[in-house]
Amino acid sequence: MKRWKSGLFNTPLRIVIAVGVVVFSVEFLFMALLHDVIMPLMSFTVSDRIWSIIDAVTLVVLVSPVLYFLVFVRMQRDFAELTRLFANLTDTLMVGVLLVDMDLRVHRWNQWLERKTGISSQQACGKLLTELFADLNSPRLLSAIELCIKHKSPQLISQTLNRYVLPIPLVSPMHDLKLMQQQVSVAPLTNSRGETLAAISINDVTESVAKSSALARLAMKMESQSNRDQLTGAYNRHFLWSWLAPQLKQSVRHSQSLSCLMLDIDYFKRINDTYGHDVGDAVLRGFAEILHEQMRDSDILVRYGGEEFVVLLTHADAAVALEIANRILDRVRKTAIAPLEVGDVRCSIGVSSWTPEEPCSAEELLKEADRRLYHAKHNGRDQVVIDRESSRTLQ
Repeated sequence: MKRWKSGLFNTPLRIVIAVGVVVFSVEFLFMALLHDVIMPLMSFTVSDRIWSIIDAVTLVVLVSPVLYFLVFVRMQRDFAELTRLFANLTDTLMVGVLLVDMDLRVHRWNQWLERKTGISSQQACGKLLTELFADLNSPRLLSAIELCIKHKSPQLISQTLNRYVLPIPLVSPMHDLKLMQQQVSVAPLTNSRGETLAAISINDVTESVAKSSALARLAMKMESQSNRDQLTGAYNRHFLWSWLAPQLKQSVRHSQSLSCLMLDIDYFKRINDTYGHDVGDAVLRGFAEILHEQMRDSDILVRYGGEEFVVLLTHADAAVALEIANRILDRVRKTAIAPLEVGDVRCSIGVSSWTPEEPCSAEELLKEADRRLYHAKHNGRDQVVIDRESSRTLQ
């Protein structure tokens, strides 16, 4: 009895019973009033057939709005149930779900967003996204919402291109990431008033992005290590051959010169034998640093083997190559490398060039530089040789 009194309209069967009793009571009272009071007073006599028609019409008139009321109540109950199920469903999802209108006003904010942002549903609903996130700056999100609501066109916002749409700080930053990385989709949703809202789902892909970034850095590091000499930091011969052939093709295509310096530290074996391999390694590192200082940003330094180095000069003809080679020679002469004194370390340099007028293969370019280096060493060392007939050095 208590349940009946506290919730008469909670069960559809009870609604039908209650309304049915009311309808038939009203119909019975109306017909009795019409038959026993109104008709006698007006001195009307009506046949039984007419009474049946009047009774049926009265019943239809009374029942029609009642049926409409019952259908309306049921639809309201169904919609309320669907709304509740939708709310429960969005709260159980492991993604963020929010509903916004064209003005970016929030109509729904699920529990996932509550946990990730620290903003409750009560605080979020009714507010603008720009009020919740003062530093919100995502033109792609604004465009997606507009397309979704105006044209009912679902949108996908890629993390690769946009990183995130809502600036949600991470509780525990991952690597160099301080904000949640997000994969976002936007879909149209019509509410009970016929208004189209944008349903935004946010998937947290931070961990995946962090792992991919770490793997990419590791791959770059491994690639760099495979292409680098570990002692001096210069590129190795493997990199030289993979770089030089495409560079020569580009020189052919653009008619640009390319030059090669082949360098060798004079009497390096004597340094190793006299001071030890640790000092020898320090000399190699110091010599490579001098080469880096004298090179241009576009040039490539290669440790060719032992104490031999190669410098590849892009957009440089023989005159430019000779100028850089003489600058290196002068710098080595005037620098105290490692623990040695100024002048203890000297070098010899052979220079060769590729020009549109005198093209050659990559192998020929290096072999010619090596032949000129050999000529420099057998002609007294500490000099630059740019052709085999003569040497040009700084005095």
